Amino acid sequence: MVLGIFIWGWDEREGFKLLGKYPNEFDVSEKLLMHLYSQHEFSGNAGFISLQSGVDNIASYYDGVSLYLVIFLSNAEDPDIYEEILEISMYDIFLKYETQYIEVFLPKIFEIINSYQDYTVEQKLMMVYAREITHFILEWLRNEVSLTKIDIELLIRDQFKPEYMNFESILRFLRKNNIVRSREVNGDANDVIFLANDILVARIPPVSLYASDAPDLPSKFIEVAHRELVQKFFGQYIISIEDNIKLINLLLDPEIYAVIRLFRQSPLRREDLEKLRDRYNDLDIDYILKILYENNIIACIQDGNRKEYFILITDFIVKKLFPSYIIDKIQNSYNLKTKNNNVLLSILQGIYDTTEIDNNLKKKIRQTKKGIEKLLGPFKTEQNSLELFYRENIGDYWKEFDISFNLIYENSFKIPNFVSIIEITPDMVERMKK
Repeated sequence: MVLGIFIWGWDEREGFKLLGKYPNEFDVSEKLLMHLYSQHEFSGNAGFISLQSGVDNIASYYDGVSLYLVIFLSNAEDPDIYEEILEISMYDIFLKYETQYIEVFLPKIFEIINSYQDYTVEQKLMMVYAREITHFILEWLRNEVSLTKIDIELLIRDQFKPEYMNFESILRFLRKNNIVRSREVNGDANDVIFLANDILVARIPPVSLYASDAPDLPSKFIEVAHRELVQKFFGQYIISIEDNIKLINLLLDPEIYAVIRLFRQSPLRREDLEKLRDRYNDLDIDYILKILYENNIIACIQDGNRKEYFILITDFIVKKLFPSYIIDKIQNSYNLKTKNNNVLLSILQGIYDTTEIDNNLKKKIRQTKKGIEKLLGPFKTEQNSLELFYRENIGDYWKEFDISFNLIYENSFKIPNFVSIIEITPDMVERMKK
């Protein structure tokens, strides 16, 4: 259990400066902070250290420049298991680093750190995606294939205007989570950054309720009504970052996520949810049902005997996948001469050397490299490669409900700036190209 959280800054003239803490009554000695400082200095790099000394059980993360995020733990806790969540939390702090605002968001960070050890692998990937900078950079690299470090830093500063930002720490976070890779290019002092993996996030129909090992639905009446509700929702569904982030923020709540996991198994009556009280003493079942209903995740259906059942209308998928569409994007960049050929060849080699991909993609990479090296004529590229990426990975989920993925495609992919909430201005593009 986390007992207290501190954010400290270090100044060569003033020494340690407290930027924020929670709870307010929690305190720490300057002697202990100096000990933490010396331990980070001894390690020589940005990153994580743990310290167990007497009554103190501490985990600390240093951003490599001047910020320290420190948590105090109960004696029974292993501080080393908090490394990942401290790194994620420091990543958030870069965007919220305004002294007058720190006291506001620290309680939320405190709550997330305390909950993190109970998160599933699925929820931990949500944590990576939900960071604003993550999907901002994902969006740019989807469109541009690659950017230099300087490009990305400029774009982040233009979009978020952070008071403080350790850019190297942001890139280190994305590399560690295998979202981006960097690669040297012959004749260029700037490394290029490109996607190692994309994060696919979308609502999907609740196919788990109709799996071969799933219990039968309460009645045929319930099944017919359920299928109609699912078809109606997905007939208007648009895959968007706004909806994805709203959904993920709900799912990161441990109680809401636990309820959804039950709904994935079968429809439930309200009294069925009471079993969760053994784990969550203060569970507000009515509030959770209201939230799920308002966000089109569940519906309430009455059977022929007027018994009410709550049933899942939309499930979700959060998955890290190699962005197969990127090869078509590279070919298109070669055709249009929007990227230096050495940059494209370096990315292709980086993908080929370090990514687990099937033989068909490896063959496509070899052919693309050969075409660029020999300056052959234009490639025949797939123009809807991003849509195909989604179709290949989630298209089958709609078959159970007789919904064509073409409908999702029409709603989501044939709109300007697909899934974009980013204001990409012409002057940003021009500065990036210089």
